[in-house]
Amino acid sequence: MMVDDEPTAPAQDGSSVMSVDPAIAAADRMLGDELLGLWHAIQQRHPELPSTPPLEPRPAGGWFSAAGLTRRYPRQNPLRSGADAVLTQLLQEAAHELGALRGIGTTSTRGRYHNQRFRDLGIEVGLHVEVDDPTQPGGGQRGWSRASLPEETRRDYGDMLTRLNRVLASYPQREDTEPQRAMGSRKVTAVCGCARPRRFQMYQSQYDLGPITCAVCGHEFRARPR
Repeated sequence: MMVDDEPTAPAQDGSSVMSVDPAIAAADRMLGDELLGLWHAIQQRHPELPSTPPLEPRPAGGWFSAAGLTRRYPRQNPLRSGADAVLTQLLQEAAHELGALRGIGTTSTRGRYHNQRFRDLGIEVGLHVEVDDPTQPGGGQRGWSRASLPEETRRDYGDMLTRLNRVLASYPQREDTEPQRAMGSRKVTAVCGCARPRRFQMYQSQYDLGPITCAVCGHEFRARPR
C-alpha cells in the first residue's frame, strides 16, 4: 500500500501545520501493508472483488487519528478494537461491494438499513450477521447490520489476524495531541453490550472520533464518564 510519507501536512496556503511523528509514519507503512494484505486475502477468496482496498485516505496524523477506516463506514475506526474488528469491517465492505457488482441493493435509508440481501452476502463472505436490536445498548432500526466473526472465519484468516494484532499493539500512541490538550486529561470508560460487558478507558477526544464496535456482541461501546 502506498502510504504518504511527507514530514508535514500542508495547509491551504501552502504552509506546514502539523509535523508527522517519524515513528507514526513508519508504523503507518507497516499497518498499511497489513491492511492491503488482508484485503487481498479476502479478494483471493472472492475474485469478483476489486484488488484495491476500500480504505479511506490516510490522514496526516496517521491511521489511528482517522474518524473512519473504510469508505462505507466513515465514522467507525476498528483499528482501536483490534484485528477481528478490522476484518469484520473489511468483510462488511466486501459484502456491499459484491452487491454493487451484482446489481443487488443491500441498504436503504441512506445506507443505514441493511436488508436480507446484505445478510446473505455477509454470510457468503464469512460473517455472522444478526438483525439490529433497538432494545440493546447501541441498537437501532438498522436491519441486518450486526456483523461479527464466526470461529471458522477467524481460523481462515488466523495468521493474518495475528500479524495485524502485533502491528496494532506496537503502534505508537500519542497522548499529547492538540484535541487531547484541549480536553485536558478527562477520560471516559467505554462499555459494550455483552452480557458480561467489556470496558476500557480512553480520552474523551479519542472517543469522539467515531463509534467503536465490540467484535463479540456487535454493539458500539458507550461512554460512561469516570
